[in-house]
Amino acid sequence: MRAATLLLSLITVGLCGCQSLEGYPRPLESREEALSLVRDDIQPAAVNAYASIAAEAQSGSRDQRLTAKRDQIVRARLYAIDVNYDDFVRGLTGQQKTFAIGADLVSAGLTGAATLAKSATTKTHLTTYASAALGVRSTVDKELFYSKTLPAVVTQMDASRKTVLAKITEGLAQSNAAYPLTAALADLQDYYTAGTLNGALNQISKDAGVKNAAAQQRIVNATTVKYATDSGHKSLFGYWAPNGVINKDHETILLACVPVQNGATATIDDLDRIINDGTPEAAQQRAIVAACVKTRDASFS
Repeated sequence: MRAATLLLSLITVGLCGCQSLEGYPRPLESREEALSLVRDDIQPAAVNAYASIAAEAQSGSRDQRLTAKRDQIVRARLYAIDVNYDDFVRGLTGQQKTFAIGADLVSAGLTGAATLAKSATTKTHLTTYASAALGVRSTVDKELFYSKTLPAVVTQMDASRKTVLAKITEGLAQSNAAYPLTAALADLQDYYTAGTLNGALNQISKDAGVKNAAAQQRIVNATTVKYATDSGHKSLFGYWAPNGVINKDHETILLACVPVQNGATATIDDLDRIINDGTPEAAQQRAIVAACVKTRDASFS
């Protein structure tokens, strides 16, 4: 019982003593204070005011007021989403660090107490509790906080939010007629979703799927044999093997016409590649071979 009480006391001290280690400076205002700055413009009443302007008779001033009201509402909601997102990420990373350090302090305290304890039973209990504290930390770190993947998830959330923000910014540069509030609200919902863990994980999965498909296609392109079907292939192959039987005299002429480098001797493999490959390089070489064969055998066509 004493060991359990000591464990709880150490946990409390460890966790409470690490609140300043969340890795963020103190914001200028609390979340509630920050949201109060734009509260009027994020309420349904603001959208109703926009709708009232839209119901007025068509005029230049009406369009200007609609655009101004749209911008006011959208920018207020962007700010509110940013405030909540900052609070969310601050809490997410802070909880991970606080729990990890607190668990380490608990384990260290219990291990030290076990060293000083005189009773063998107490030593065993304290050592067991120290191992349990580290085990709990490992489980929470891996399952709840994604271990080392958490920074990657936050990075993905930031990137996804910027992508949607760029779309919203481009929309606000247009008139209300081109980018009405309804379209902006839909994009704002995407902006919010981009800053969630589920949204980030879905995007990571989607990106991985796209990259996997692209890589697979590159593998297919590299490993799939492309056979020639052009007229050059048909003429040269028909000359090499009329009626499906190789003509050795024609083969000798073809080999003599195969372009080679540094005085090397052309091989049957070289000839087969040039005649049958479907690559652009082989097509160019077929044209060279065909022109050469014509000068050596007038019957070639």
